[in-house]
Amino acid sequence: MNKFKDYLPKMDILLERAEKEGIDFPKEIVKRAITLMLDEQRESIKNGTFEEKEDLFSNVNFTDNLKKFIGKISSPKIKRVINATGTVIHTNLGRAPLSEKIIDEIKPLLCNYSDLEFDLVEGKRGSRLKHLKPDLFGAEDILVVNNNASACLLVLNTLAQGKEVIVSRGELVEIGGSFRVPEIMKASGAILKEVGTTNKTKPIDYERAINDNTGLILKVHRSNFVLKGFVEEVSTTQLVELSRRYNLPLYFDEGSGAISVIKNISNAEPIIDEEVKKGVDIISFSGDKLLGGTQAGIIVGRKDLIELMKKNPMYRALRPDKFTLYYLERLFSYLSISAYGYSPVLSMLLEPIEVITKRGKRLLKLLRSKIDKEFFQLTTDYSAPGGGSLPGVELKTCVLRIKHPLISEEDLVLRLLHSSPPIVARRKEQACIIDFRTVRDEEIPIIAKTLINIFNQ
Repeated sequence: MNKFKDYLPKMDILLERAEKEGIDFPKEIVKRAITLMLDEQRESIKNGTFEEKEDLFSNVNFTDNLKKFIGKISSPKIKRVINATGTVIHTNLGRAPLSEKIIDEIKPLLCNYSDLEFDLVEGKRGSRLKHLKPDLFGAEDILVVNNNASACLLVLNTLAQGKEVIVSRGELVEIGGSFRVPEIMKASGAILKEVGTTNKTKPIDYERAINDNTGLILKVHRSNFVLKGFVEEVSTTQLVELSRRYNLPLYFDEGSGAISVIKNISNAEPIIDEEVKKGVDIISFSGDKLLGGTQAGIIVGRKDLIELMKKNPMYRALRPDKFTLYYLERLFSYLSISAYGYSPVLSMLLEPIEVITKRGKRLLKLLRSKIDKEFFQLTTDYSAPGGGSLPGVELKTCVLRIKHPLISEEDLVLRLLHSSPPIVARRKEQACIIDFRTVRDEEIPIIAKTLINIFNQ
């Protein structure tokens, strides 16, 4: 390897060259990049694959190569992707995309100090929850933790530790990631008391289970599947009547976070403020599902019960960061005045098929100017909302069916996935599908360019 020593310059010489070339990055990053370049060149020399024209440190190659290696080190490891699946709340793709407008509004708060937990009137420490108002949900009070599983854990631990919690056997669901209601209940210190059967539970089942050690009645919304056929469940209205008769708190794990506008999509989804009006004592749900906010577990309901949760030492371990509180405060304010455009999730769920189709026609026009039209078909289809929300609901959408003359739909989906930025499509009936419900206007030219490159290879 000695004859190649001139192709492995010393670090101090290379750092000097980088400074002369005006590489404007911290010295430690530049040093790391040069180390990687030296390792790569040393390996190619050792393997016998080194060629002088590919010398990473030549006068011609050095600056460009150094910038490329710095990019590898300093660029984010998480990639932005184009969601062309049609699944709006896509858990594997970061679930709810956030509003650029709200991000712009809270940026000064994030990049500076704020009165998050400070009383500007009294000049002393204040409550970090004072900024969040429960008006959107029509509740007395609100509490936020880091996700809905945490919310469930906190509610159960606060109101029913060491006591029995009555729940229908048909509502002992798995909420995703192998987390199951019975396991959360066990971790909370509450005692599970199952009633009814998988498919049928009646009010009398709950009533018979009530005893001196009953601490809570729990109802769980089956937000990620539908039970049909010979089934019966007890409504929250019936449970409110029962809980008041026996002076027991009623907790509804609603999960999806549906507000009234969701009725435009489904009449089957329980609406938070309507459940509050019925008299449900405590309701919890996710912030990053149908609300389209940050990951959070939102608890609303009776002030006296929420005050108990605030005093629970467990709350401090579960409370969210400042970004979540800043963002949710803005989101709730906008949704309270029906400004649904501030929630990308709600915008996509509610978008008319005519508007979605316009994006499809635009992409088709770009493609047909470069590729034979027989490989593409614009048609209607249906996609699911996703994220364990609105089970059984299908949203009419516009899709582009793509058939490549030489490669399979599996390979075409993979090639899109390996493009830059990655495009996540779906397969259906021997075709690659681009669903325009989740594709943004500015992403159309990117998809067109990527497909044209694939077809012209």
